[in-house]
Amino acid sequence: MSWRDTMRAQVRPGVRRLAVTVLVLLTPVVAFQLWDFVETRRLVTEVQRIQAAGGTLEERRSAGAHSYAEPGPQSAGQHYLAAGLLALGADVSAAMAPVRDWQAQPEGPAEHIATVMAPLRSLVVRAAPALQLAERAAALPYAGLPAGTEFSYRVASLQGLSSLVAARSISEAATGDGDAAARTMLALVRLRVPLRDVHWLSGAALPVGPLLSLSQPSDAALLALDTALAAEDAPGRARENFARERARMFEQWGPFHGVTALPGGAGGPPARYWVMRPLMARRTTRALRRWAELEPLLSAPWPQVLAAVQTMPAALPPMGEWADDAFRAVAEDPRLALDRCARTAIAVARYAHAHGGQPPQSLADVVPAFLPAVPADPFGPGALGYRHDGPRFTVYSRGPDGADDGGRLTGRFRAGTRGRALAPGTDIGVRVALDLATAPLATSGRELQTGVR
Repeated sequence: MSWRDTMRAQVRPGVRRLAVTVLVLLTPVVAFQLWDFVETRRLVTEVQRIQAAGGTLEERRSAGAHSYAEPGPQSAGQHYLAAGLLALGADVSAAMAPVRDWQAQPEGPAEHIATVMAPLRSLVVRAAPALQLAERAAALPYAGLPAGTEFSYRVASLQGLSSLVAARSISEAATGDGDAAARTMLALVRLRVPLRDVHWLSGAALPVGPLLSLSQPSDAALLALDTALAAEDAPGRARENFARERARMFEQWGPFHGVTALPGGAGGPPARYWVMRPLMARRTTRALRRWAELEPLLSAPWPQVLAAVQTMPAALPPMGEWADDAFRAVAEDPRLALDRCARTAIAVARYAHAHGGQPPQSLADVVPAFLPAVPADPFGPGALGYRHDGPRFTVYSRGPDGADDGGRLTGRFRAGTRGRALAPGTDIGVRVALDLATAPLATSGRELQTGVR
């Protein structure tokens, strides 16, 4: 047999088999690479669209965000973080639980109020080092938090510190020192800035009800607090928070799609993520498009926002629910309504102090001397609600359910399937009993100040 015959009989079939094998092996690889290219390009196009519209997918460049600051002795961020770490050891929730329930119904004899406040007094004394650091931080300029701490640790520590500062304000009010309680509450408002840097949905509500019920702050102190709350009522804050949550989501999923800076090298995602990249890029693109659909609704009147929340589908494509959850959390965030109720309650208290301790018959009576206008209910339509009975009054919002329950307040939120929800048949707001400030507590408050100031 000649060599040509040998080539035909043995080599050529082997080459064909090799070619078929290579083709079978390369086809899924090429198909995967094509899928990866298509999905990544779609994601890049969506990112470019957001950037062209003036948006950003870097949380630290979002509106209102601060960059990480260099640690230093004059760094408010470093003081806040240190105070927050100390606050992690304080069981604030247990001490605040009876106070939250009392806030919904601030009634009872002085002995009962003293019993309610006793755990709070003990907590404030034990947590003096954290509170001293927080007080020092509030007096320093804030430029950001020092880098290097785990994100979830920051959220937990600063949220705990916020609750601790609120507890201090209540305990100071319980001693009758209204101006000190108002100053501490101003520090709580300033603490919101670093809180927004770690998570916009963090922080304690301002305890204006106990402040006005248990003490009589000066008009100057109340005016300063009103000014700080007016500055917090920023237009567009809801959309700003929604956009920052989108940036946070995108940065968390960055290692999967290779668009942002990636761990494991600048050339692409780590090998263990490579096979997941097209799928995650597809899901991230869907989430960003869902964000784009929902964002304009946050500028609509509340009834339209409520309708959008109520009609959200129960099941969405993977990661599509991330945008829906963020929208629901922003739309149902009670802080704007609580701040407006607090401002209005301060105006009513100032009116009462100027009129022999009697609250006004309606909120229109405090305009314009104590309030430029009656605030709108964010969960409207219409203005905030108001009820009064002698020296006791309630300023309230309908809350996320949009139903006016006549000012029946709840001290707590209950957990829902997504986000927070009110207990059925309740509103949110501030209830004040002005007559309690004239009835001193049975227990002296001198120990509240020990080691705190």
